[in-house]
Amino acid sequence: MRRKKIEFAALAGPRRDTAAAVLFSIALWLTMHVWSEPFAVAAAFFALLACLGRTPWRLARERFCVPVIGFAAFVLLYGAAAIYSPFGVSLVRDFRGALAAFALAALVLFRIEKRHVRALLWGFAAVCALVSLLCTSFACEGPLFEKFCSVMDLFGQSAMYREQIQNSVGRVNGIYNDANISASILALGVLVSLYLARTCERWWKRLLACVLVSTSAMGILLSVSRGAILCFGISLLVWLAAAGKGERFRLFWLLAVSAGVTLAASVPAGAAVLPENYLPNVLAVVSGGAAFLLDWFLGDRLAKAMSGRTKAMAVAAGAVAAGAVVFAVAAFQLTEPYVFGADGHLFRAMVLEPGAYTLSIEGTGGTTQRVIIYSRTEQQALTGGLTNLYDGYESDISFEVPDDAARVFFHFWAAEGNIVESAVLSDGTEIPLSYRLLPEMIVRRLQENPLQDNSFLLRLQYDKDAWKIFTQSPLWGHGLGSTDNLYPAVQPFYYTSRYVHNHILQVMADMGLLGLAAFLTFLGGVLWLLVKRLREERDLLAGALLACWVMINTHSLMEINFSVQVYEGAAFVLLLLPVVLYGRPLSEKAAKTGGAVVCVGFLAYLALFGGLMGMRQRVRREYTTRYASNIDEAIAWLDSYAKRDVFEPERYQVEYIAATAQDTSGQYYLQMMEYVEKIRNSGNYPSCSALPEVYYLPVGDFVGLFECSRVCLLQRASYSEVWNGEMAFYRDRVLMLAGPEHMEEFVEGVLGYQSLLNEVNERLLVDIVLTEENQEFINRITAGMEQGLTDGDLYDFITA
Repeated sequence: MRRKKIEFAALAGPRRDTAAAVLFSIALWLTMHVWSEPFAVAAAFFALLACLGRTPWRLARERFCVPVIGFAAFVLLYGAAAIYSPFGVSLVRDFRGALAAFALAALVLFRIEKRHVRALLWGFAAVCALVSLLCTSFACEGPLFEKFCSVMDLFGQSAMYREQIQNSVGRVNGIYNDANISASILALGVLVSLYLARTCERWWKRLLACVLVSTSAMGILLSVSRGAILCFGISLLVWLAAAGKGERFRLFWLLAVSAGVTLAASVPAGAAVLPENYLPNVLAVVSGGAAFLLDWFLGDRLAKAMSGRTKAMAVAAGAVAAGAVVFAVAAFQLTEPYVFGADGHLFRAMVLEPGAYTLSIEGTGGTTQRVIIYSRTEQQALTGGLTNLYDGYESDISFEVPDDAARVFFHFWAAEGNIVESAVLSDGTEIPLSYRLLPEMIVRRLQENPLQDNSFLLRLQYDKDAWKIFTQSPLWGHGLGSTDNLYPAVQPFYYTSRYVHNHILQVMADMGLLGLAAFLTFLGGVLWLLVKRLREERDLLAGALLACWVMINTHSLMEINFSVQVYEGAAFVLLLLPVVLYGRPLSEKAAKTGGAVVCVGFLAYLALFGGLMGMRQRVRREYTTRYASNIDEAIAWLDSYAKRDVFEPERYQVEYIAATAQDTSGQYYLQMMEYVEKIRNSGNYPSCSALPEVYYLPVGDFVGLFECSRVCLLQRASYSEVWNGEMAFYRDRVLMLAGPEHMEEFVEGVLGYQSLLNEVNERLLVDIVLTEENQEFINRITAGMEQGLTDGDLYDFITA
């Protein structure tokens, strides 16, 4: 009996570990895909309860090292940035996702043991492969995506995935409506899957790992994310460099066969990204089996044959590189006539010398083809402008390329089945049509110089403008949501971007130098652990995690990865695994005290901010369901809501001001004025822009109204809609209430608006243009003043 109990306990241990890994994988999946405040609260308290007990206390002491200190400081400062940020809606969106990711990170730090890591990696790889299948299924309008949405219905999230996501011509955008984020996550899945494929002993496990590799890799290729593919290539080279001599060729072979097979399968898969087509996902899975067979039967044999033959290995690597170059050259040289598909569109671009050209098109199909030709200067490439050169239906087309044109773009439109056999310019240049060896979705992404196109130039502009924001508050930053709200005040032309597309500058803008120091301590500490481990031993897992570190941090220098919940959840798991595997306490004494502080502090953080987020949910429910019996009760409730919702108090503060602006008793005056000044100086445009309507206009303070209006205009300096909307407000609302008796203040305010507009236009690359109605209104005021009209006469002249 005793022996049976011992055997059962020995068997129960692995089962419990497997169950724990499965549960963690589910938690990872939910963290990546449920983007809501209730889930963030639930995740925080689940992690809090899961991290109670002796094991978290012990692990906190064992892992009290530099990256843990940096991560704990970063998490603390991130919470502080959520409190002192004035950008309610934006900060809630950012902190909601981060809180869920921090909760998952707490499970890694205080619950995951070393023996759990391999099973956890299997779960991570499976999650990424499923994401890849979903991204392709979405593009193909397949049933797998519909099943995913049905599951998301349970969390109230399906509408976000169904309605807000739009596919993009020329690539698979994926379920996150961002091909770059999808590709970066899938790259991490490939790296983890490659490690599993290389280290599995049983053939069926290796087969499964190879299928996970090919599935995620297919998603990367179909996303056509140039930045992600480039960073993925860099991370693979780093891994190969970190691998030992005895392992390097074997790893290289696995990489080569996986890449070759998946790349070959991506050609028909890319062409098959069509509604209700299962082929792309089938090829993604099947290509993994082909890669497994090549690796299983040839990998070890070739490794033995190459053992100790450095020159032969160099020749083999050179041959692979030469083959890749030959393929690339052939892919861009082998062309054929283009057959229009269902979208009826062909897009090409090229560099042409300035001058006059004619374009001759030959084709078949019987339906007239429409051709649109335009050019872009370097500045237009940045701002998104263009110069139209031709738009028509002739077969012999004449157009002229301007002197400052950097690139010329050709769009051909025709009915499905029509064929363009040739398109030749008058100087003999042939416009390449269909590429035999490349899917059209890849060809379209390669039409512009990646260092001169709008995507690259905009990212540089984001960085420049983020630096301006950072220099305005370098120590603490502006709080979460800073770039979403402050970009319009500093940008040289209108663009929309919530985030910097650079994780370092994003932290600097939000949290200043203090946040940056904590963040770099965390990232640098993880890198130090990996390098130290590789110096001690050529650990293949350490090399794989180093490749993941490189992928995460190189790609995040050009993308918004660390600003979205889906990526934060995945990245923090992989970045904390080196702590789990290789972390050592700084000293026994420091570990005892510091570990306790980190563990208790982290759990207190989850309780505090989970509670504050939960309080916000309660306030919102009360706000929508409670009905006051009188105005004084309603005002008291609004004041209570503003104090209890620490993340977005301005929503209730604005309503408090509106409710008390015309109160004559004076009992609410001090609180009201405190809210007015706070909102006016906050930089929060949605709240600040409400003050002229809800406060200054009702109390008849026209001087204050125009002053506040100009403050708001500078917060959205590059937005034409804001400038025109504000002038329409003056014309339709303020003028009527100002009347003849306040014409002096009104005219002074409008002229101040015009002066401010002229100042702003001097620094913008693209001028703010008023609507015809608004410009006519200003002209009429100016004309009345030139005639010497004042007060009632000027009012009658303007309103006539």
